[in-house]
Amino acid sequence: MVKRSSEEMAYAFYDVAFEGAQVRAVSGAVSAGLLDGLRGQRPRSVVVLVSDGIAESAARLAIELRTPLEYPVVVARRLPRYVGPLDVVVILTEREDDPQLASDLQTCLGRGCTTVFAGLNEGPLAEDAAEQALVVPHLPTAEGPSPLRAVAAVVAVLDSLQGDPLLVAQTLSDWADEVDRELESASPERDEVVNPAHELANISGRLVHIGRGPVGDAIARLVADLWASKGQVSAALNADDWALAARNYRQMSADIFHDPLIDGGEELLPLKLIVWDPGMDPEAEPSLDAIVQSVPGTDFSHGAALPFRLVARAWAATAFL
Repeated sequence: MVKRSSEEMAYAFYDVAFEGAQVRAVSGAVSAGLLDGLRGQRPRSVVVLVSDGIAESAARLAIELRTPLEYPVVVARRLPRYVGPLDVVVILTEREDDPQLASDLQTCLGRGCTTVFAGLNEGPLAEDAAEQALVVPHLPTAEGPSPLRAVAAVVAVLDSLQGDPLLVAQTLSDWADEVDRELESASPERDEVVNPAHELANISGRLVHIGRGPVGDAIARLVADLWASKGQVSAALNADDWALAARNYRQMSADIFHDPLIDGGEELLPLKLIVWDPGMDPEAEPSLDAIVQSVPGTDFSHGAALPFRLVARAWAATAFL
């Protein structure tokens, strides 16, 4: 793999560096009363419409962060037929235009659904949403996907159904601060040996992401999608699935006398397990022969923000791939 120049790393990191600000923008919208009308509603369901795999994985992470819930939450690429005025619909997209989403958006508005639009500021979709939907702001200077904005938008909607808007906004603001803290440590200007994102990007081989607990599993799936979008192929499995699948992953020979030129059969890249530990499963077993991604207990102020920090680290790592 050809290593990027410092200029290329800085350019790739530019949009990632906005992740804290994107979460803070969602917090600001909640604080300004955007979602006040949701408070006290008991929806038949919350439907999260997504346009791509990253948005889908981000939505599922948000759901895990708030599970168990008192109502069904559905993540879908197409609007379910039953949706009506008793339902809340959240639309997550990074596309200016999408005929299917545009049709589904018009259906939501026409049926009287409470509709929250977390997309771009410009384009046909944004114009249609501006008429009746609740629009979550998008930073105008940022480009490319913002996975944490998507997670924050869904969490904001779920929390606003029952929580105090000021408390919801404060929680998101605290999480934004933690994301900024993580990205500061991941800056291309920071030395590689003390840069957790750079260290993560240097892991090579056949990569498998595994989570600790349901939230960790959701992080692992989102990371695999983020990395794939930047050309780094990896798999994501939960711990139980890995226990069953591990025997199917061939390992490199442990024989110190093995000579691949003579004995052959050693064209495999090394197998590397990356375990995502958000610190939310105290009974989790220590991972052997794995690279564990976590945040030291002395390095954060808001423990609930640890999943956000891990996603920020993984997203920042793509600047160094």
